[in-house]
Order: sequence, then C-alpha cells, then structure tokens
Amino acid sequence: MHASRTRRLDRSLTGSQVALLPVQHDLHCSFCADSFAPPDYHLLLDAGPSLSLSADELVHFSRPSIDVLFESAADQYGARLLGIILTGGNQDGAAGLAAVRRRGGVTVVQEPSEAQVPLMPESALKEGPVDFVLPLERIAALLRTLGQAPSDK
Repeated sequence: MHASRTRRLDRSLTGSQVALLPVQHDLHCSFCADSFAPPDYHLLLDAGPSLSLSADELVHFSRPSIDVLFESAADQYGARLLGIILTGGNQDGAAGLAAVRRRGGVTVVQEPSEAQVPLMPESALKEGPVDFVLPLERIAALLRTLGQAPSDK
C-alpha cells in the first residue's frame, strides 16, 4: 500500500478497527499508537513527544526497524514503556527490547511455539531475560489489565 494512504488495523485485542496514519516528519503526538512508519524510513520517538523519520542505514535488513523505534522510545520513556515482540522473520526487535528492559520498561515476548514465524520471539529471548513470555490471548489480557491500572500522574 502507498504510504500516503490510511491503513486499517483489525484489532483482535480490542475487537474494533483502528485507523492508522503514516507519520510525517516531526509529528507531535500525545499518544502515537495510531501511526506507522512509511516504507523505507526508520521511526523514532523524540522529546516532545514527537515522531520523526530517518533514512539511516538498514538494521537487520530492515527500514523501518523495530530496534531503532524501541531504543528511541526507551530513551524517552524509560520505566514507563512497554515493549512487545511478536512473530517475525528476523532478529529485529531483540536489541530494542533489551534497551527497554535496561531502562526499566516492561518487556513481553510472544510464546515462540505459537508464533507463525518464531525467529523474532526466539531472538528476543536469546538477547536476555524478559518480564513475560505469553501466547497472544494472554498478551491481550495483560494489556487490558495494564490499561485498567491506576495512573500515577
């Protein structure tokens, strides 16, 4: 799909459709979950918070790279960040999830035996310990539980 179009994500976690928009450079956002990286750009979370794009080198043959996004998000949010690695065909995301863990964030990995392509979850687990290794249904339940937790703001 062309990057200028809106994507729709069928959310099995919420049971609803969510409209996703491609990020434009330096997009200021208070909650950026409705955005995605356009093809051939890394997505970074900067101070503000804002989303920015980078055409830096490929990471694990990927651009956008999960590692780049998670590492930048860990720098901004530290212990307030939740990183999740799901099914995937390379080790992208493993180093980024480790950065989330080092900064005190919560880390979740899909149970590799249930992943359609287990390389990404396996790579994340080889990188170091994580807080949760769960099947998709339990990840969804965890997210619902965290969404109901009282805020300390």
